[in-house]
Amino acid sequence: MLTYAKDGADYVVVASKGGAPRNPAWFHNMVKAGTVDVQVGTDRFPAIVEALRPGAADYQRLWDLADANNGGRYAAYQRKTTRPIPVVRLRPV
Repeated sequence: MLTYAKDGADYVVVASKGGAPRNPAWFHNMVKAGTVDVQVGTDRFPAIVEALRPGAADYQRLWDLADANNGGRYAAYQRKTTRPIPVVRLRPV
């Protein structure tokens, strides 16, 4: 289960792992697969995975959206680590 933010029809998740020094395993699995099944409530649908890192188009906007949706916790996690925390856009297909 992951916290998410909505961006239009897309879902945004953050690979924070609480500010740990490495990305969470689920992030690597999603990127490798390229698509995932998303379940929100009782709705289930396939989505395309787009991993964004700092400097990528839309990264900062989606980071700010997800961070605000999560009470500023992602910014606190980023301060705990030197790795750039990826943002993942999930585009329903």
